[in-house]
Amino acid sequence: MPLLAVVAALLFVAAAVRDLGWRLIDNRLVAAALVAWFGHAVLSGWGGAAIFFHLAIGVAAFAVALGAGLAGWMGGGDVKLAAAVFTWAGPEHALAILVMVVVAGLLLAVLGVAADAVLRRWPSGFARRGLFLLSAARGVPYGVALACGGGLAALAAG
Repeated sequence: MPLLAVVAALLFVAAAVRDLGWRLIDNRLVAAALVAWFGHAVLSGWGGAAIFFHLAIGVAAFAVALGAGLAGWMGGGDVKLAAAVFTWAGPEHALAILVMVVVAGLLLAVLGVAADAVLRRWPSGFARRGLFLLSAARGVPYGVALACGGGLAALAAG
């Protein structure tokens, strides 16, 4: 497994943790994941066409996510993270990663609603912090779903 793919997977994990806890994704994590992708592409000897198509998928993902962001469905960090995730996925893995991200996002939304129901019934106790992290009242941490896809895309590219 190439080192830069592993580094990118770890950067995506860090983005997921940050989004889960603070509902924010650090731009430096996204930028570092993109730099790792470019380094991986160059060191792996990818041709110009492969690099172009991976970038095109990333730009397309950014455009779609930007529309979702402007509609209020996701935050700016999610938009940028989507670009990095799908740049790593490229045309080979984009559809599979998209399905995985959508399913993970749906699961997070359901868990968030369930967490809110439990928090309303039992507002204190041992599990409160964990449930608070998932709470849909704070917004669905869609960066977690994206980061899962990003980690898989990076490892698949490696």
